[in-house]
Amino acid sequence: MTGPEDDETAAPLDLTKPAPPPPQAARPTAEPTYLLTGSRTGRSQLGMSIGRIIGLIFVGLLALMSLGIIFTGAVLAWVHESRGADGFLSTSTERLSTPTSALTSAKGDINVGGIGWFADHLGTIRISATSTSGKPVFIGIAPRAAVDTWLGTTGVDQIDDLQFEPFQATIKRAPGTVAALPAPASQKFWTVTSSGTTTQVLNWKVSSGDWAVVVANADGSPGVAVETRFGAKFSWLGPLSLAILITGVVLFIAAIVITILLLRGRGRREFVAQPPSPG
Repeated sequence: MTGPEDDETAAPLDLTKPAPPPPQAARPTAEPTYLLTGSRTGRSQLGMSIGRIIGLIFVGLLALMSLGIIFTGAVLAWVHESRGADGFLSTSTERLSTPTSALTSAKGDINVGGIGWFADHLGTIRISATSTSGKPVFIGIAPRAAVDTWLGTTGVDQIDDLQFEPFQATIKRAPGTVAALPAPASQKFWTVTSSGTTTQVLNWKVSSGDWAVVVANADGSPGVAVETRFGAKFSWLGPLSLAILITGVVLFIAAIVITILLLRGRGRREFVAQPPSPG
């Protein structure tokens, strides 16, 4: 039991003050965390740079040029594959006639400049002719100056334009009087000739110089009528078409690669540290 002395010494309790919280251990301070967010640079926000736009225009022109080169190579390859079994590209058999004493090529039509490799690789020309007048036919090729001297002032017909496919020949009359010519078969200035009553075929390897082709009656009389074919053989046509095709394809692939590189250069991102949002 408690005595009166104990009651006087005990401190009274103050019930108006809240109880102090229990002591807590100190928590370590956490380092702030951030989020990396990507944003396009100012140049990307305004679109592609002027340099990149110019580059894409250049690449577009390169692609168009390469397509043109590919088309040219394909056409040459098709022409090469259109050759006959003898390797010649030939026209169909066509009928040509003139009341004069000769059919000749127009001035400048076979004017071959250059020497050396170029002149040696131009190819071979073939001309075949069958007389339909009953007279022996003559085919000859000679330097232009010698042919002009032989013709003199005699009026003859000239083939001014000759197209292979489709065949078309434009003939014009040279000034002068229509008359007989000295028999061409007896002249000595020809570089290559062929004459006779049957179908005559003349092959001539093109060389540098100014040349004239003549189809006439072997005796030089007026009234030439023949069925003829023209052909050409170019041994370099196949390799040339292949080289052009390869060049076009390489340029087209290069245009595609450059375009990809230019477009990949867009949208470079700039990373900025931002504090995380609450929650």
